[in-house]
Amino acid sequence: MTEDEWRGIGIQQSEGWVNYMVHQPEPHIILFRRPIAVAEAQAQKAAAAAAAAAAATRAC
Repeated sequence: MTEDEWRGIGIQQSEGWVNYMVHQPEPHIILFRRPIAVAEAQAQKAAAAAAAAAAATRAC
């Protein structure tokens, strides 16, 4: 299933996820995965944003 297809049926999640299987006995179960590097990059981005927000709060 392509990203446009799963987003079209209402699934919302962060970037980098790829559908790799639909569980045939229960087709409402859709499995996704993403490389660890994507998760690490998003965590670093979130940490940098939190640090910037904390610095801005201290400056006030």
